[in-house]
Amino acid sequence: MSTPSGPGARPVKGLRASLGLEGQVMLAGLVGRLSPEKAPDVFVRAAAILRQTLPDAHFALVGEGPMKSGLREAIERQGLASHVHIVGGVDDVRPIYHDLDLLVSSSHSEAMPLALMEGMASGLPVVATRVGGVPEIVEHGGTGWLVAPRDAEDLAGRIHQMLTQPELRQRMGEQARARMVRHHRLDRHLDALGDRMRHITRPGSALEVARATRVTAPARKR
Repeated sequence: MSTPSGPGARPVKGLRASLGLEGQVMLAGLVGRLSPEKAPDVFVRAAAILRQTLPDAHFALVGEGPMKSGLREAIERQGLASHVHIVGGVDDVRPIYHDLDLLVSSSHSEAMPLALMEGMASGLPVVATRVGGVPEIVEHGGTGWLVAPRDAEDLAGRIHQMLTQPELRQRMGEQARARMVRHHRLDRHLDALGDRMRHITRPGSALEVARATRVTAPARKR
């Protein structure tokens, strides 16, 4: 049975309620722009693979972007519409994390992965591609798993592992939150990150997020 990963109870009228899902249903989500560099199509392919072994699991894509219509067509063409949901943009992404069991990032490239940072700060374990600055944030085997980019089977395998092991999810989720507070001092910056994440999930926001990231991203260690 699935258990809440984030601190506190799930929202009464949150994502699960809007999708008509019961509380015990497994739900993995991708949060961010539906654009090529985020590779949401790889997430959908992983979901298709998992239909064979986890037929009751559900998958949500939260955000807007140029790939939205193509993703919807691919989902319908593969007969996945009942279990893979395109949520679209939301005004506040933070409650979404409390409805998820697992946060997934399938990006081909990343700079400062705000969605991962906010999700981990909310107590979510993650499965993410090993690109850009992601390995600096996600501790492989500690706060989640790192997988090869563009590899839907690798992604599906780790998602399967996480969704079928609630104790592992709970432990990694707790470690994820502790890591964010300890290393990234999100106790001071969660509100600012939340504001930027709300922009990420809206149409036409890529330029705003890119500008914000360039200004606020911490300097890399040499």
